Amino acid sequence: MEKLQLSLLLVSLGLATSADARSVISLTGGVETELYSEEAYSGEQQVGIRLATVEVAIDAKINESVNSHLLWLYEEGNSSDEFPVMDEGTISLRMGSHSSLTVGKQYVPFGVFSTSLVSDPLTLQLGETNEVALLYDFASGIFNSALYVFNGTSATNSTLAQGNDTDLGYGVSLALEAEDSYSLRLGYLSNIADTDALQSLSGSNVADFVAGFAISANVHLGPVTITAEHISALDPFVNGDLGGDVPADSTPAASLMDLSYQISEHHALGVSYQSTSDALFLGLPASAYGISLSLGVADSTKLSFEFVQANDYSVSDGGTDQSASQFLIQLATEF
Repeated sequence: MEKLQLSLLLVSLGLATSADARSVISLTGGVETELYSEEAYSGEQQVGIRLATVEVAIDAKINESVNSHLLWLYEEGNSSDEFPVMDEGTISLRMGSHSSLTVGKQYVPFGVFSTSLVSDPLTLQLGETNEVALLYDFASGIFNSALYVFNGTSATNSTLAQGNDTDLGYGVSLALEAEDSYSLRLGYLSNIADTDALQSLSGSNVADFVAGFAISANVHLGPVTITAEHISALDPFVNGDLGGDVPADSTPAASLMDLSYQISEHHALGVSYQSTSDALFLGLPASAYGISLSLGVADSTKLSFEFVQANDYSVSDGGTDQSASQFLIQLATEF
C-alpha cells in the first residue's frame, strides 16, 4: 500500500511538470519538527524529538472556471501507518462572480479552530470533520455562506434496519468577515457523530442524529487579536450510541478563548484558555491553558516555544483530578 501511495505521489508530481501549458500548477507544503517534554496525569515523563507534520499540496488552475486541489498529509501519531495519506482531493467549479461548487474529500466548514498556540485547540479535537462532500459556497461583500452534503460515516439504527450502512450528512455555515477587522461565523452539522474524533470510537452508529452547533468570533484591535469559539452537540447521546463508548445523556462540548499579540511583523506572543464538558470519553481534558512565543527566524521559517497545562476531569466525573503538561520547541517551514 505504501508503494502504491508513493507511486501515485510521484505520478502526480510528474503530471505537475508535464501538464497542459494553459494550466497553472503550484506545489506547496510544510514541515514541522518538535523537541518536546511531556508529563502525563500519572506523572510519567517523556522527552524526545519528533517529525510532527509534513504536508505536500498540488493546486492546478485548469481554466478560469475550474481548479483542482490535492493534499497529502503525515501527522506523527496518526493511526494510518507512517506514510502520508490523501487528506484532501477536490475539484472546484466557479459559478459566477460570487459562488462556487467544490466536490471531493475536504474539511467541511464546521468550526474555525484558530489559535495562537502550536498545539491543536480542543475545539478542533472535537469538531474537525473530513469527508467526501459536495459544497456550495456563496460570498458577497462581508457575507459568506456555505451549504454542504457528504457521505456520513455514522448511520442511524433505522437506516441500518433498512439495509443501508450510511446516512447522508449535511450542514450550513454563515459568516460575516471584514478583513483585518472582525469575523463572526455560525455552523450547523446534522450529526456531530460524523466528526473525526467521534468516528475514532469503536462504533459509528447512533439511535438518531445528534446535531452539532459551532460559533466563533475573531476581533483585531491593532496588534491584538482576540478569538473565541464554542462547539457543542445540541442534544444528548443515548445509551448504546457509537458502540456504547459515549456515556448516555452526554452532550460533548469544547470552548476556547485566545489572545494573540503581534510583537513585530514576524514575532508573536499568544495565551489561550480552553475547556470541555462531557468529553472525558474522548480523552480530552476538562480544561487547559497555554502560552506560546513565535519567532520568524528566516523567510517562511518559524521557531516557536509553547507550554500547555491540561487538567483532567474530577474523580467524581470519572477522571483523575490530576494535571498534565507539555513544553515544546517547534521549528516549522513552508514552501
